[in-house]
Amino acid sequence: MEKKFIRYDEQYTRLKLLYKNTFKKKQTALKILILHGFGSTAESCKEQITPLFDSLNETCELHFVNGMHDVPQLLALMFGSSAGNAWWSMNPSMQGEGYEESLKQLIHILEKEPKKNNIKHFDGIIGFSQGAAMVGMLIAEQAIRKKTWFKFACCISGFIPNNERMAKKINDLSSSKGNNNVCPSFHVFGLGDVIIQHEKSNNLAKQFEGSFICKPHEGGHEINVTNPNVLHAFQFFIRKVSKLCTST
Repeated sequence: MEKKFIRYDEQYTRLKLLYKNTFKKKQTALKILILHGFGSTAESCKEQITPLFDSLNETCELHFVNGMHDVPQLLALMFGSSAGNAWWSMNPSMQGEGYEESLKQLIHILEKEPKKNNIKHFDGIIGFSQGAAMVGMLIAEQAIRKKTWFKFACCISGFIPNNERMAKKINDLSSSKGNNNVCPSFHVFGLGDVIIQHEKSNNLAKQFEGSFICKPHEGGHEINVTNPNVLHAFQFFIRKVSKLCTST
């Protein structure tokens, strides 16, 4: 297996290809956008999530984006992170502040960056925690705008934000049955998660039509890369969607 670590110019978009696993030279790589959690960074998320892909037979390129907002260290520590980036403010008095800027920036990346960096398109998107909530926002936008940015989505310890406008947009996904722009989704979370309770993650999953909900693991707020059920379920899902991606 070959691993490549390539840094893209992050002056404006912060888009970087940090990981590629290659099993078959002629196999078309699945190009996946990764969104980290609150208080994290692209680099730290790479270290956490890439073991999931080491077990796959499919070739994948993981493209990471740093959140658009800096997180003060004290606030980040309240959520179990060191100082890093975020997609919006998690301060209870400013719940959701900054999400519109992040959404606009991510849509710019989806519309402009693939061609700029010799990527025809992204196949899928994966988010952890706040990043998973943003995945919900982007899939909702995809349905509203009738776009085909992604053919699959994965949410790890996701949730529906408390912000009223954000919540409405995600909740409206459940009324988009039959909309071809709502893609297959994979959801996984831990029963021991005390930051994002598993009921909240399950509620997000229910908004996606035909969502595949992995059996919850016993761990906490984490990207679980050791639980056999999680690994097997993830392998099964990627194998299924890879056929969808290569057939279109």
